[in-house]
Amino acid sequence: MEKHVSVSIGEAKNKLSKIINEVVFAKKRVILNSHGQPKAAMIGLEDLKKFEEMERLFFTSKQERLMALDKAAELRKDIFNRKKNKVSDSSKDLEQIREQRVNEY
Repeated sequence: MEKHVSVSIGEAKNKLSKIINEVVFAKKRVILNSHGQPKAAMIGLEDLKKFEEMERLFFTSKQERLMALDKAAELRKDIFNRKKNKVSDSSKDLEQIREQRVNEY
């Protein structure tokens, strides 16, 4: 089963009802082209809901990662201050590890 079809915007105007039925009932995704270039897409509400949920999860996890990085930076500063500058710079450590791996290969 073909998951998506491409149609020109002009064809979509002429066959809108048929295309909507294909999107809704046949679960097809329709790519709308203008002058041979993809410009937009039509998807069913079920696909839209899945996309929005994936988008929400992605941005939530991205926010959580950024917050964790901020917290790690705060903790590192605290440890650095307590140890009187005896903690190494982790970004420099990571760069050295990367260079070693590149040199090994």
